[in-house]
Amino acid sequence: MDVLAWDAAGWIDGIVVSSSYIHTADTAIEAFAEGTVKARVYGELNYVHFQAQGTGHNPNDRRYLTPETYRAATLSYLGRGADGVSFFNTYCVPPAELKKLTAELLTKYRDLDTLRASDKNYTTYANRGTIFGRIFPARNDCKFQVFIADEVPGLFSHAILRLETREPSQGTRIEAWVNETKLTAYHPENAELFPPVAINHASPRLETLTFFTVPLSLLRFGANRIRVENLDGRTKPCDFVSSELGLYLRN
Repeated sequence: MDVLAWDAAGWIDGIVVSSSYIHTADTAIEAFAEGTVKARVYGELNYVHFQAQGTGHNPNDRRYLTPETYRAATLSYLGRGADGVSFFNTYCVPPAELKKLTAELLTKYRDLDTLRASDKNYTTYANRGTIFGRIFPARNDCKFQVFIADEVPGLFSHAILRLETREPSQGTRIEAWVNETKLTAYHPENAELFPPVAINHASPRLETLTFFTVPLSLLRFGANRIRVENLDGRTKPCDFVSSELGLYLRN
């Protein structure tokens, strides 16, 4: 299936670039944006990062995208050349949570200045269905990029990087670098970077999380290099399964 050849032949009007069921911005949006002749390119925004179904939990135990994640992914796709975004599967969010999510998210959503003047959560997740640029899961160490579509520091006061492992990793020596600079560990009381849409068995647990403060001076508009390493990999191996980079507005 050579989609770009279909586009060159004038057969299609639009291409939705998707990471499949689990949302992650780790898709080859640039290749489609640069390679199309006629078709408009859209980055897909799925509604869930993780689902606990099949592990003895209710299928509605899901880690839903937050407004901060939708906004970050939207600006990221546009900054990487997409013509727009596509929302998918939002009908699967329970009605009360969906009302709460859309009430905050969709207000002035098409106003790019409003999107820029908001907190952001740039997320990268494990996904067996991800076709392009798979990052997670990664055993003990990983190098990847996060495209930040914000001017930094700009409107922001601080940034936090959160790494997640499949099994508890407290006490494990995990280190992280952003653009070749080593980060300082951070120890919050809350597992979430931003208020979640719902709390259930799919929610992250502190014992699987490691946090770092990210100096804004390290970040830049465009691709930012992130490296993570488990220094105890030989004796206490771990699998990294997600990364979240939160940008917080000045008060």
